Amino acid sequence: MNRNWGGDGLSSPGGVLANIPVSPKVTGGYGFEFEQRVVTLLLGRLLRNAPPPVGFQDPIHRIALQQKNAGFHLDDIVVFGKRNSRESCLQIQVKTEISATASDASFKQVVAAMVDVCRDQGDALDSGVMQLVIAAGGKVKHMKELSDLSEWAASRSLNSGFDPLGVDPFVNRSLRERYLYFREAVQLAAGHDDDHLDRLVHRILSTLRVWLVEPTEDGHDWRRELEALDTIASRVGLPVGDLMNAMLALSQGYGPRAAVVDIDMLKAELRRKHCIDLANDMERGDTVRGGISVTHTGSGNVIVGEQQTINFNSPNFSTKNTNPRSAEQP
Repeated sequence: MNRNWGGDGLSSPGGVLANIPVSPKVTGGYGFEFEQRVVTLLLGRLLRNAPPPVGFQDPIHRIALQQKNAGFHLDDIVVFGKRNSRESCLQIQVKTEISATASDASFKQVVAAMVDVCRDQGDALDSGVMQLVIAAGGKVKHMKELSDLSEWAASRSLNSGFDPLGVDPFVNRSLRERYLYFREAVQLAAGHDDDHLDRLVHRILSTLRVWLVEPTEDGHDWRRELEALDTIASRVGLPVGDLMNAMLALSQGYGPRAAVVDIDMLKAELRRKHCIDLANDMERGDTVRGGISVTHTGSGNVIVGEQQTINFNSPNFSTKNTNPRSAEQP
């Protein structure tokens, strides 16, 4: 199916984001604290010019929230990545209570949404431009098995041996069961016959990623993001916890308004609402140039460069010597 992605690439199916979506306040699509904390983790990665923790490896370009009315079926969070002219998209559904079984109502709802994505945005899924994500935490069951199953499906095409029902039941029993539950949920949503059903199941599984996220204050993901943001916070003389809490406060307002956030908007909001000025932060690959002062108290020659160029995105910054000169000490 051919889709019109709008003039700015992956704005939305049909370029819908060019219009103003109806606020989820009208439809009751409010987020909860867990979802807001997941959004905060992604805002931190947007600020750092980093990729999302699962899915594509392009830096996050913008984050959109509560996008059901914009045509996205996994609508809690839509993450757009961009590297040069290449664009990527993640549709993320956030769940704090979900079990990967056909009897679980929340799981069936998510699977039905994935079937809708295949119907409406199948070309983007098949090309790898778009991926599906379940961000799960709290009371979750069997999601690690679903994650393993999706990685298996992604590594095998349907015509080259993807056959979960043919594996040794004693070796891969958990994957067999999870596949059967997933297949049953897809069948309930799509109603396909067996041949088309297996193809649809593989199509969804191969593009699905499971993010087992811990966004609470003592959770692994929250602590890791605090460590990653520490350099940015230190440059502006701010405790990194204050920076994270400021972004959490912003995320609480973004969801109900179906916000679409890019780096410029995030920095402006941090400055306007929290007096945090990151206009000159260097974490996104800016370059610093300055003079070099050298004090030499020994003997022999010293080579001095008058300029230094540092790229903070590179683990090994480079030093550029211009007009090198020899300074011989007596």
